Amino acid sequence: MTVALDTPRRIGPVWIAALTQQIVRAKRLDHALLCHGGKRPVALLVARPGDVALAFRPDGTPLSADQIDHILPGAQAAFRDAVAAASAPAPGR
Repeated sequence: MTVALDTPRRIGPVWIAALTQQIVRAKRLDHALLCHGGKRPVALLVARPGDVALAFRPDGTPLSADQIDHILPGAQAAFRDAVAAASAPAPGR
C-alpha cells in the first residue's frame, strides 16, 4: 500500500488535490499471473484564495496539519509547492 499526493486541480479560484491510497496485488496461478489494483482517496487538500488551506477526509471530517503529516509526511508542503508552480506566470510574460 502506498499513499501519494495526486496532481492538484484548479476549480475557479480554488485548488484541490487528493491524498490517495494505492494498492497493487499480484498472485501467480500455475502458468498465469493475476494482478489487480485500486486507488481510493484518504484525504482532500483544498487551497482557497488568501492562502486559506483546508483538509478533510472523504466523509467530511476535518483534518489537522498533524493528521495530514501522519498520513503522508511532507504532503502539505508538496501541495503548496505544486499550486505555487502551477499558478506562476509563464516565463516571458
